[in-house]
Parts: sequence; structure tokens; C-alpha cells
Amino acid sequence: MRALAFTGPGARASCRRCRRSRVLPGFRDDPVVRPVRAAGIPEAALARLRAEVNKALIAPDIRERLTNAGGVEPWITTPDEFAAEIRSEYAKYAKLVKNVGAKVD
Repeated sequence: MRALAFTGPGARASCRRCRRSRVLPGFRDDPVVRPVRAAGIPEAALARLRAEVNKALIAPDIRERLTNAGGVEPWITTPDEFAAEIRSEYAKYAKLVKNVGAKVD
């Protein structure tokens, strides 16, 4: 199997020969893996965890392994940026579901 195109902005290091699809403008196919915390964890502990995860994600060997494991490209954000992205994606997909009339059985 070979990828032919992807959605989202910019180029993909993992798919240099792929073109960006214009079929769904404004939609991305990026996988999102983000740790989410339980209530009550001290902010200092979370800040340290974020720093260590981010340090690992920018390490060349980890980036290479992620790319080779399916083209995952790290996207490092602050908690506020990530929350804004989730709100934006939720609104976009809610509109799409409503427009196509999708229902859950």
C-alpha cells in the first residue's frame, strides 16, 4: 500500500512524493496522541512531564522512529493551544455531521 495524498497544511516529511488533497479543504488527517491528566495532579508535576515528553519528541532518533512507524510527525503544543485545537475540531466536525445528516443508531 502506498499513500497518494494527505490532507492538511504543508508538506509531510514521511510522504515526500505525496500531494496535498484538496477534496476536503480545512480538514486534516493527522493522528493526535496526547496525554490527558486526571484532576488534582499538581501543575509542577504536569509541567515536568510535558517538558520530558517534548524533549523526547524532538530527539532525532525518536522522530525517525515515529516517521518510520507510519508517518507520525510530532506536534508540540501548550495545554491552551491543544484545548483551542480540540474546540475548533469539535465545531468543524459537528458541522460536517449535521450537514451530511449522520445519525448514531
